[in-house]
Amino acid sequence: MAPVGLAVPDMTQIVQQYENEGFGYASFPEKVAPWIGENYGTSLASPGWVFAEAKRMQGMRLLNYTEDGWDNHQDVVTLLGLCPSHGGTINPSE
Repeated sequence: MAPVGLAVPDMTQIVQQYENEGFGYASFPEKVAPWIGENYGTSLASPGWVFAEAKRMQGMRLLNYTEDGWDNHQDVVTLLGLCPSHGGTINPSE
């Protein structure tokens, strides 16, 4: 069953993208969320894809990844921005 607002072909597209790339996304039709526009939808992301994206972000460190951590169906990702003026590390005593 597809999420509210998405047709089965859209979910098929998300799953195919996920299987090929580790990430899949489809926008909800505008009639579902006209106040948000086209950048509102649903996605699937593998832990490997999330880790790779976090690694690409300069000055960020992945602190936590919890599958199903939010309401038993959304993963929770915690990132820490590293302070460049301290050599990219966080030192609470400074």
